[in-house]
Amino acid sequence: MTISKMGGGFNKYTISLLKPDIIFLQSIATLGLPGAFLVSPSLLEFYGSSLNEIKSPCTYSQAVRLAQCITIQQKLLEEYDSTFYTLETADVVSLNEGAFFFCSNVKRKMMSSAGRITFRCPFTKSPLSSPELVACTELPCTVCVEQVYYTIAMLIADVMDLSVKIRDLEFASNQLLNIKETKLYWFMWRCFCPELEPGYVGSRSLLYL
Repeated sequence: MTISKMGGGFNKYTISLLKPDIIFLQSIATLGLPGAFLVSPSLLEFYGSSLNEIKSPCTYSQAVRLAQCITIQQKLLEEYDSTFYTLETADVVSLNEGAFFFCSNVKRKMMSSAGRITFRCPFTKSPLSSPELVACTELPCTVCVEQVYYTIAMLIADVMDLSVKIRDLEFASNQLLNIKETKLYWFMWRCFCPELEPGYVGSRSLLYL
């Protein structure tokens, strides 16, 4: 991906893939992004700004929209046995705050029909990576697709400037006190799934109600 700095706080993004990747580009196009232009099956251009360029914390409504957009994108990828395995704010782009999407194809892998991701080569971890992914210190290693749901919740907590312990699976409700009992709170609760034993993520779900 190449980025050309523009005025007014926006950048011109060009996602150029080595080979056509309809699944990845379709996961972006499904969001109905305003101003995005599909040049070819391997080239997408659009204007926006990455989350790490936003100086102030996201508002509740922005965070809700982020949760909805990332959920749509992730679920579409899963329909094609594909998934993101980690996320970073630098790779999430906002288009006029009306749509958000994750634009790093290098942090995506194919998964088995059982929903498992196997790493046989070194891979990228981020400060928002799940405890299960962080615990992978030898190759090959395998994790469940649901582990990235934890990372999605961490991403939302990060952009809202909420004080959530990144490495603590034991959910502390007072850490999300500002959004207690809201729809977003329960969305993140389902992603963290605190009642589970470490290493077991079968009951995590990516669902915004």
